[in-house]
Amino acid sequence: MSKTIAFFWLIRLPVLILVGLSGVVVLYLTEVTEIYRLFAIISTPLLLYGAAFSFNDYIDYEVDRINLPHRPLPAEKITRPTALKISILFYSLSLVTSLQNPRSTLFLFVFIPLSVYYSISAKRKLLLKNFTAVTLNNSILIYLFFIVERPSICVYLIASSFFIGFSREIIMDARDKHGDSIVGYDTLATRLGIRKSIFMAFILFLIG
Repeated sequence: MSKTIAFFWLIRLPVLILVGLSGVVVLYLTEVTEIYRLFAIISTPLLLYGAAFSFNDYIDYEVDRINLPHRPLPAEKITRPTALKISILFYSLSLVTSLQNPRSTLFLFVFIPLSVYYSISAKRKLLLKNFTAVTLNNSILIYLFFIVERPSICVYLIASSFFIGFSREIIMDARDKHGDSIVGYDTLATRLGIRKSIFMAFILFLIG
């Protein structure tokens, strides 16, 4: 794995592309079609997502050595200090891009503390981890809800994404059960076992 690929993996480039495309589609449907406005509105959450992913990998170094040793930090393709610097850089750039819209700036000052809290504390607590992660993952839709002039189109997407996202988080906890048990993370999988947690995830997916 080259350092360039490791960097793209660290910031979850495929996720950023999907987030950007979904944001562009929503903005287009709400009649925001000017290229400058599209870029100005979308760039802030993209930078925030990249920063949050980098910071989360920085915090999760020990558990990722057990659950996901192929990720850039445990595989030693990127050092922990470098990941932290990338996170700080992206957070700083998001502040600059958010200045084009007061609502973007307000969103930033909610997202950053929540993403840091998730990585440092929330993920160690039963269900709070899942709820915080789903909120962060859906933040692009929540962000657009407050930015666009016709926010009603975001409401259904937020509701559906919440249940599907919660289902995904539970499945990921089942995947990470071994490492989470070792480091003391409290998840549905560590409490109820993989089979029961997967069943709950399936029900939430059907609701979504």
